[in-house]
Amino acid sequence: MSSGRQALSARPPRPARSRQWPRKPPLPSNPTRLRQRRLQQLFHLSAEGSWEGREGMMLKSAFVAVCALMVVLVTSSGAHAQVGIEPPPPADTQSATGVSFESGAFSYDITDLAIGGPEPDEGLALTRRYSSNLSVAFSSGYKVQGWTHSLHASVSTKKLPTSGRPPLPGREPYLYSVSIGNRSVGFLGGSSNPTGGLVGTYTPVFGGSEKLVYSGTEQAGTFTFTDKDGTIAVITDLRVTSLTYPSGVTLTYNYDGQGLLKSIFSTRGYALLFEGAGRWTKACAVNLSEFLVTAFSACPAGVQSVSYGYSPDNLTLTSATNRVNQIAYYEYVSAGSRNHLSCVKPAGTTSCSITNQYNICQRDPTLTQDPPGLREMDQVIWQGTATGETFTYSFPANPVCPKQTYGNAVTITANDGTGRSVITNKSGSPTSLVDELGRQTLTTYPNALYNLNSPFPNSVAFPEGNSIQYQYDGRKNLVQGTMIGKPGSAVSDIISSASYPTTCTTAATCNKPTSFTDARGYTTTYGYYDFGEIKYQLSPPDQNGISPGKFYSYAQRYAWVKSASGYSPAGAPIWVLTSESNCRTSAMDPNSGACASGSADQVVTTYDYGPDGGPNVLLIRGRVVSSAGTSLRTCYGYDSNGNKIFETSPRAGLSVCQ
Repeated sequence: MSSGRQALSARPPRPARSRQWPRKPPLPSNPTRLRQRRLQQLFHLSAEGSWEGREGMMLKSAFVAVCALMVVLVTSSGAHAQVGIEPPPPADTQSATGVSFESGAFSYDITDLAIGGPEPDEGLALTRRYSSNLSVAFSSGYKVQGWTHSLHASVSTKKLPTSGRPPLPGREPYLYSVSIGNRSVGFLGGSSNPTGGLVGTYTPVFGGSEKLVYSGTEQAGTFTFTDKDGTIAVITDLRVTSLTYPSGVTLTYNYDGQGLLKSIFSTRGYALLFEGAGRWTKACAVNLSEFLVTAFSACPAGVQSVSYGYSPDNLTLTSATNRVNQIAYYEYVSAGSRNHLSCVKPAGTTSCSITNQYNICQRDPTLTQDPPGLREMDQVIWQGTATGETFTYSFPANPVCPKQTYGNAVTITANDGTGRSVITNKSGSPTSLVDELGRQTLTTYPNALYNLNSPFPNSVAFPEGNSIQYQYDGRKNLVQGTMIGKPGSAVSDIISSASYPTTCTTAATCNKPTSFTDARGYTTTYGYYDFGEIKYQLSPPDQNGISPGKFYSYAQRYAWVKSASGYSPAGAPIWVLTSESNCRTSAMDPNSGACASGSADQVVTTYDYGPDGGPNVLLIRGRVVSSAGTSLRTCYGYDSNGNKIFETSPRAGLSVCQ
């Protein structure tokens, strides 16, 4: 049994997340989300029903990287009233049951803890992640092969293939991969030597606007990663020490003397605490306005928590127990020096929701011993579900590891006899999808440095000959999508486009569109504040020549948390949405939000976050809608975890929410 999670927010809702523990229902849609759906419809091009049916879902996830670009040009990040284009990050693609098409590895996610609103700007969440090809070096606090979590960040390196004269030792070309949660961005070398030097500024592999700078010496120093939305990660001694988001929210990571992560504190007023010596045995989420804790505190009594169990040899994570003593169990199959997850029993169940069987990847016979990570290359070859479905995965004959150098191919056969096939390139992106009727969808990608494949597609050709083509600017923002009809049809090309700043002086704004022109030629324009939030939106002119607009205002506020002397601000201030307004009949001034017909024509919604004092984690306490001299106030209340527990009916004459 599960329920959703609903923390009131002045932000468009994020997609629902899969959760192991009961959560609240998702937030209702608002005008920003409805606008996003309209834009999705404008950019959508049907694949002629190729995703229909149960088996169709098997490859739908493989097409995420393409469809995210194909169906949406202007998206919301879930932050305030924000608008932006966010092409999918370079990512492995996988089946609906968690098998990577590129590597054959199995992956699985489950959220153990969540507090406050949508993370990271309004709350915190700990999502535990398993991948059968993940080294123990990336497992963070679990210290077992395969398991990591959503707040883990790291920088890893690997040598790239070369041709011609061999490079000098230590000056081989290296790929530096910055990984934060599910997002990964690749860079080449440092400016001191583009193919091996460590100190300096790095070059994005795929030409985006992300930045990676290493300062210090080659023996000791700090990586600073700036994402395309302005998020900054600081990684010292290969451990993330802070994540700072454009909203001002900062996550601070604290480690013990052995390098084990012991806590994450958010300036929003929440924290995650981790217990255990050498590895995590317990984690909890804390509302800092109610509990006084330090970076190395144990979990307070009564807070939401999860406890972890391990095998006697501490090589596998075998269980996770929530605060109401529901236990999830995990079973493994031995594969030499590694153990692969073979059975997942979700909390409250006694049978495997998913069962895996793996092949055994053989080493090159010219080697005298197994290379590092050989067992991490084993592939899933069979899966079964609790509902009786089975899937067989057939990969190209490749008895010697590592995997194919130039991509992979997999055929998926269900127990009803239907089958589908996927071919991926070296970056794991799908280039060919063939459904059970033999219909093929082809996707092309440009080459990048060192002949790597870009994750941003040039085009997608559908089974009946219709297609879509994409164009990007120099920072890899999607600037145009062209839908081309079937051969012989009289349908003209359908073009939608977006405009971006020509130069990037402020990372928080330069990758957000200043205008969007839909397939009918109607243009919507946008303006932003320097901290990345939207300032105004002007829609296409109506029949009277007036462009309907919305204007947004923000303020910096502090969360107030418990301290030894009572309450104190939680670090740096945070930008919060304080009001949004529009004009009912007249034109709006995009610089001030004023209506041409005066204030009587204005509709204003204001948000109340409570007093500048504690306790206060800046959840919305009241919402006031004012129009034509009448103001209606709605009040809200929450529990310790940020779950909304009451909402009043809109009332006139109510001056404040208690």
